[in-house]
Amino acid sequence: AIDPSATSTESADECGIVCAALGADGHAYVLEDRSLRASPNRWASDAIAVYHKRLADRIVAETNNGGEMVEQIIRGLDPEIAYRACTAAGRGRPDDGLRERRRGRGGGWKPSSR
Repeated sequence: AIDPSATSTESADECGIVCAALGADGHAYVLEDRSLRASPNRWASDAIAVYHKRLADRIVAETNNGGEMVEQIIRGLDPEIAYRACTAAGRGRPDDGLRERRRGRGGGWKPSSR
């Protein structure tokens, strides 16, 4: 999952990149957090690398900030990526919604520097 940042300056927010999986118990688990402060090409490349490393079924990206930009960058680097856009109703940690429904489990998740 990607929560993109619009800029990569020192004062910019990190781009949130996490890999999560649904366990046999029905709970979601964060397997890897690759959040970073970087240019769009760099965070997209990192997200694609995690997608391939973890044999993910898709990249899901929050499009409140960036809209079509995220898909364009991802597809420009790897046109074969399975991609889905979503909008976020609120802000917080990548697993907040799951934790609220008592379905999320942290797998080594740590807060970013935001």
